[in-house]
Amino acid sequence: MNSAILSERHWLQQPRSKALFALSAGISALLLVLGVIANVVLSYRGGLFIQEGTAYKVLGTVVGVIGASSALYLWIGMAWYWLRLDRSPSSTKKLWFVILLLLNWIGAVAYYFAVYRRAASDGALQ
Repeated sequence: MNSAILSERHWLQQPRSKALFALSAGISALLLVLGVIANVVLSYRGGLFIQEGTAYKVLGTVVGVIGASSALYLWIGMAWYWLRLDRSPSSTKKLWFVILLLLNWIGAVAYYFAVYRRAASDGALQ
């Protein structure tokens, strides 16, 4: 594809955006699963098995910053895709609006896998 056509495409349709959304969705989904596991362990054991220390605090900070950045990028991108490019029926769009609004980044992960990823793999974003 030549550069004139690529420059006319929306930024959500660019291969780099698709790759970054996939990475952000993967990180967010992984942290969601790890958070659920940590809460289950916490409820059964009365405490987590991770020891306190500077290395654990630094690791927790790094994971938190990466996770929050990924979730925010994904949520903004999926909301923008919903607003500008999603051609779903009106009732479906309304449902996804409520999900994106109420569930925030968890809703964005669900929207990525249910709508955006499917459109990207079907070639609808080309």
